[in-house]
Formats: sequence, structure tokens, C-alpha cells
Amino acid sequence: MTSYSILLCNSIISRKKTSSLIVPRVTYCQPEVAHVGAYAHELEEDGRTFRRYRMDFDEVDRAVIEEQKGYCAILADPKKGIILGATIVHDQAGEMISQITQAMTASLSLGKLSEVIHPYPTRTEIIKKLADGYKRSKLTPVAATLLKWVVKI
Repeated sequence: MTSYSILLCNSIISRKKTSSLIVPRVTYCQPEVAHVGAYAHELEEDGRTFRRYRMDFDEVDRAVIEEQKGYCAILADPKKGIILGATIVHDQAGEMISQITQAMTASLSLGKLSEVIHPYPTRTEIIKKLADGYKRSKLTPVAATLLKWVVKI
């Protein structure tokens, strides 16, 4: 059974239109390139507001230990944190895109993803760090100052 027949069967069973399904794409090269959802240029063309959360893997301990390069970028609604699209460039991108695809399918926001505990050290910690970045962007100036003060203690 081809992936297209599986997609069609799943859409019939779930009673969703095929065009409304969230389907990840992976290019298996070195490093892999995985994407799900919309691209920035598509959102711009549609006049949608979004914020890009991007991080290189050199900020993730597991990737540093294994000398792996790449990045993860998540596009999200700036107010609600709903994930609109994501791209991962990494040796394991095809494996990692599933967590974001699942979050998009379940309509989970970056705020909810921030609550997920990731084992340490893992590569998918990058998703948690990006989600934490979203939560930090929602802090009021007073709350941000208090948080910085508490973290220093």
C-alpha cells in the first residue's frame, strides 16, 4: 500500500478532507530536512501574522556532544502560540518532526509543548527550548524582571 493510499484511507476513516490533514515531509539527505505545515512565505502571502522561533542545534547539549549541526524553526501565532509550521534540519530530522506534527494535529500550542518534560540530554530538547522561548515572550516586563531575579538566587 502506498503512502497516498494510506493517506486516503486515513482521511476516509477520520472523515477529514485530505487537504485538511497535517502531513510531514522529509527529504532524506545528509542532513535530513523535515517540514510540516506552512512555510513563512505562504503565511506572508496570506497576510497572516506569525512569529518565528529558531534555534541552532549547537545550543542543545546532546547535539554538541555528538558534534551534530542543524536547526529547528517553528512558526506560530504570536498571541495563542498555535503552531502553523515547522522545519528541522538535522541528521535525525525525520524522527523529530513527529512531535511537532502530533502537536499540530491535536491543536496544542507552544505553551502546552513547553510543559512537556524531555529526557536530558536528547535532541528533541530543542523543541522544548523553542516552546519555552514562546512562553518567555508572553511575560510582562515586571514578571520578566522578577523571573530574572529569582533565577539569579
